[in-house]
Amino acid sequence: MQIVEPSERRRAVASQIGVKEICKPEDNGLLDAADIVIEASGNPKVLDSAIARAGQEALIVVVSNCGRRSSQLALGNQFHRRRLTIKSSQVSAIPVSIDTMS
Repeated sequence: MQIVEPSERRRAVASQIGVKEICKPEDNGLLDAADIVIEASGNPKVLDSAIARAGQEALIVVVSNCGRRSSQLALGNQFHRRRLTIKSSQVSAIPVSIDTMS
């Protein structure tokens, strides 16, 4: 398991529970390595980082709701050459009519 986490507190917790590979989002560690990337930040701009960390034919699962926020994604050469898949996952039963992330 590899963790990319902006919060120092959560990085410390990950280390305490035995995660060996931990880095900050701005670090260039863990690039092109992961078979599965779980993006749970709720920040659509973080998807480019998830794509950069995904390995060949990896699955990127977006489990957070970005609400109405959007961001351009780098779906160019590396995305296609590595044959990446992006999948959404609704992790709760919040009705679409309730926009909690505007």
